[in-house]
Amino acid sequence: MVLVCLSHFTGVYFRAEGKDAAVESIQLVTMIASPTFMLLSGVMVGFLHEVRGPAFARTARAFVGRGLFLLTVGHALILISLIPRLGFDVAITHGFITDVIGIGIIEGPFLVQHAEIRERLLLAAALLFLGTLLVVGWTPANGIEGAARYVLVGPQPSQNIYNFPVLPWVAVHIVGTGVGTGLARSMRDNPTSRPETHLLRIGLAGLAFATVVKLGYWVARGTHVIEPDSSIAYILTSPIEKLPPSLPYFALYGGIGLIMTAALLLTDRRRRLNRLVSALALLCRTSLFVFLLQYYVYYVILYYLDLPYHLIWPIYFLATLGLIYGCAKVWEGRGYNRHLNMLDWFPGRVVAASALSPILEPAPRRLDGRSDPLS
Repeated sequence: MVLVCLSHFTGVYFRAEGKDAAVESIQLVTMIASPTFMLLSGVMVGFLHEVRGPAFARTARAFVGRGLFLLTVGHALILISLIPRLGFDVAITHGFITDVIGIGIIEGPFLVQHAEIRERLLLAAALLFLGTLLVVGWTPANGIEGAARYVLVGPQPSQNIYNFPVLPWVAVHIVGTGVGTGLARSMRDNPTSRPETHLLRIGLAGLAFATVVKLGYWVARGTHVIEPDSSIAYILTSPIEKLPPSLPYFALYGGIGLIMTAALLLTDRRRRLNRLVSALALLCRTSLFVFLLQYYVYYVILYYLDLPYHLIWPIYFLATLGLIYGCAKVWEGRGYNRHLNMLDWFPGRVVAASALSPILEPAPRRLDGRSDPLS
């Protein structure tokens, strides 16, 4: 959440000054946020399914209700916040990470109840592979096919539109569910195991993968196995390519995000920096509210303030964080998170009769306590 706020602050505050090397470096660092969002969202689905057993049905309902909110009311609220800066015609073409998170936390509870880790990882790999094929070989003209490509794998290089394509981002969420399930089982089977160690290993593996792919690209280009000016080869191997997102991008930034999460878990376990961890935890518990609020803080209030550049800009940023934190504290204190579950807006019989019922109904359990993937 802090990285998201920093990214949007710098994007608005430095818009008139242009981006120097320092600002570009900040933007590169803040790119950790999106893959970490998706991975940890999936991790929580997989983890909670494993540890809550039959009680997961209630958790699934909360996830699905939150997902529906993200895809409807949440999308509309973010869209409105972009209009002052981009105009309605441009803002309405944008896709947001909340859209793919919403899809993820709707399909995630169904997948974890009906598919084992290996099946989920194979599905994620298939989605990533399909997405890569479509990026390379599918260049439709505008129209229904163009809109489908935009939604599934992102806009074409000639289109200056920003979105979070469904196939790769949902695949990352599915990978996260596998990580969460594996984490919970490791802690159950070995009470002395540490979750931070599990996350650290996966994070380091991601960094290693991104490094190997990038080195392989440089070697292939240097030996003319691929053309030096091949834009497709660059996009598919670049660890900083977000649109369309490359596998090294997910591996690098998702890996760093898991390493940071491991560090926070270790810090909490050792009771270090208690106040900082407590403040960050508040932002986590109110993450949806904070995510929506920061759009208005940066894309509306900060945009209209149009502050001139000054060397004390970090103080401005900290002031915005203080404002967001204070609002989050009030929001949680009054229990307003309960309003973000869209299923609670409708009578139970309506929900039970809807197409969501297979997701909300728990799958049969095997004798070992795990969901039966064949049910």
